[in-house]
Amino acid sequence: MNKGDRISVEFISESATEFSGTKIEGTGTVDRFDNGYVYGQLDNGQPFMCPEQFVCVINQDAETEFRKWIEALPEYQTLIFRHGERLFIRCDGQYEILTIRLARRLWVIIEGHRFVINALGETITKYQEVERGGSEVDLDS
Repeated sequence: MNKGDRISVEFISESATEFSGTKIEGTGTVDRFDNGYVYGQLDNGQPFMCPEQFVCVINQDAETEFRKWIEALPEYQTLIFRHGERLFIRCDGQYEILTIRLARRLWVIIEGHRFVINALGETITKYQEVERGGSEVDLDS
């Protein structure tokens, strides 16, 4: 994780201050990463500090791929007609248009499953090589 990375964060503050018990969530930018802790600022201006386990770096390439996926759908023209240039507008790290927000969540699930399916496919291929009498293959690699 590096300074300037775009991130998504979600955690409950346990800081022994008046902010303790407050849910902190949203997207923002990393200011500093030190000794397993991430310091930064959310898009709404709220500063935060938390262990790295509660932070996920946002892949800008994934956002571009998501947008291309939406634009390829037959319903895209209807969405543009209804929402115009506001279609991909974000507020506090989420898409404002509910349809796009839900589509993004589904896309993340689909992409996660695709990753698992690809990994299973590679493992099956390795097993098939072993069954055909090939040399032993390291299934963990």
